[in-house]
Amino acid sequence: EKIKQEKEDLEQGLKSEKLKLPDLAMLGKVNAWHVENRNLTNQINEIQESILKYQKEIESTNNLFLAKLKEPVFSEITTSISLPLAIDFLQNKTESHRKTISGIEAEADHLRVQAKLEDYASELSEGKPCPLCGSLHHPQVFSAASVTEKLDKLAQNKMRLGEEITNMTNDSIRLNELYSHLKLNNIHLEEQQTKLKLIQANIDQHKLLFVWPEYQQEETVSQAFGLAETIQSNIKKSEETLDNNSKQLEKLQKDKERFQQEIDKINTSL
Repeated sequence: EKIKQEKEDLEQGLKSEKLKLPDLAMLGKVNAWHVENRNLTNQINEIQESILKYQKEIESTNNLFLAKLKEPVFSEITTSISLPLAIDFLQNKTESHRKTISGIEAEADHLRVQAKLEDYASELSEGKPCPLCGSLHHPQVFSAASVTEKLDKLAQNKMRLGEEITNMTNDSIRLNELYSHLKLNNIHLEEQQTKLKLIQANIDQHKLLFVWPEYQQEETVSQAFGLAETIQSNIKKSEETLDNNSKQLEKLQKDKERFQQEIDKINTSL
């Protein structure tokens, strides 16, 4: 009777343990939801980091551009101006310098012709015909001293303008680099902002699928799985104990039946 009672107690305990066992299929769904939610959250964090990076690079590029605008070459600009307009400004100013140089070269050519007259003037003498006009009298002999001075000034101006053109060319190259960098970062920024909106929409949609208020925190799911594992282990042990108990009870029952048969034989023989 004792073993039989133990069997009944084990069966009752086993039934009670099984009732404690969480719905593993449901826990699997909850866990899958949390895994997806964690992945989406990680994506949001990564995108936000990228957005911050591109925003900082854009800010840095704009600061470099603003610093460039403070250089003397842009002193004529008195209002705010964009990078493309600054590049156009340099190109227009460079073209203006080139035209000025062309004018200087034309003026210099004219002055060199005048300077050539000095060669003839130096050979003139009273009573000797001029090789250019044939006159025998030379009351005002041409002097090229003033022409040489003008040519020197023109050469200096041309050199100065040439140096400014070189500097503006280098500035244009730098501004084009900044502009390319700015456009590229703006493209990347817009892409990441678009991704952010998409992922955020996915997160909002994903949250609507959550229907397990008791498992709001992912840790509670892990704890539930841990509890289920413990209960399953206890159930297995109980089932093994119950199986041994049943075998023992079956053996006792057979022994009892065999003993009763022997008793019956003895009684029959009497």
